[in-house]
Amino acid sequence: MQTTGCMRNLRCVILAAFSLGLANLCQAQWTLPTADNPTFWVKGDSGVTTGGGVVTGWTDQMGNFNLGNDVAGTEPTIGSIGGVQAVHFDGNDDRLINSNVNGSSLISPGEGTVFIVQNNGGGNPNSASFGWYAGNDQAGINADFGSTIYYAHGNVGSAGSTISTPSPGDFYTRPEILTFERATSGSGLIRISGDERTGSFNAGNTANTAQTGTIVLGGIQASGFSLNGDIAEVIVFKTALSEGDISTVENYLGTKYGISVVPEPSQYATAFALACLVGAIVIRRKRQMTSRTISL
Repeated sequence: MQTTGCMRNLRCVILAAFSLGLANLCQAQWTLPTADNPTFWVKGDSGVTTGGGVVTGWTDQMGNFNLGNDVAGTEPTIGSIGGVQAVHFDGNDDRLINSNVNGSSLISPGEGTVFIVQNNGGGNPNSASFGWYAGNDQAGINADFGSTIYYAHGNVGSAGSTISTPSPGDFYTRPEILTFERATSGSGLIRISGDERTGSFNAGNTANTAQTGTIVLGGIQASGFSLNGDIAEVIVFKTALSEGDISTVENYLGTKYGISVVPEPSQYATAFALACLVGAIVIRRKRQMTSRTISL
């Protein structure tokens, strides 16, 4: 009986250590990267201004590009994702904009990473969420056209400025974390709550960001392709983040809004190794106990 008690205690100690290690591993994911600070960051639970039942502004947490709307009848309203306040766009003409944004302060000509938490519950298959526009020079543009998700970063008047992936079947039934990235090499990716699809830009096709353009939330430029859904958070980096930093941001957003994120295999490598160690110790201990029983 004492041996059995020791065995149980050993299991408890090992499982407690495993749980603590896994908790620490996960806890490390809930902060934004510090090596590359965002250039633009809006979130629904901070900085949203309202008046007369509509959203009149959204403050950039980085203090760079606050958004507003002074056109009556096109202001969004308050929404919600995962119990957290968001901004709701009606699918007709709702917009939040800043028309005085020097592109080089927001995103690089051929490099950048954009994260968006949105809910396409309205089921509009031809809509855009966010982007910087200066004529044909565009960056960070993400849109869903005809059940295909597009990401544009370059001069859209020339070939090789976009990558795309089919929208998942449940894209219109639940919130998602959308991640878009372009590297200077031309490699690109679109991730849907951690599920990664890759593509290639024309490395020579870049956006002329050394000019003033417009940030738009809720559609493409002044009109057209209006989003029918909620946006809870948008984070923009000028650089192509590492895989680890992308996972860090996605896990922060997933935890905040209750969205399941597909983990990177490397993210839980330590926990997996610890689980294997636990299993090996338990099996070895059981064999020792069996051997003692037989010898008696």
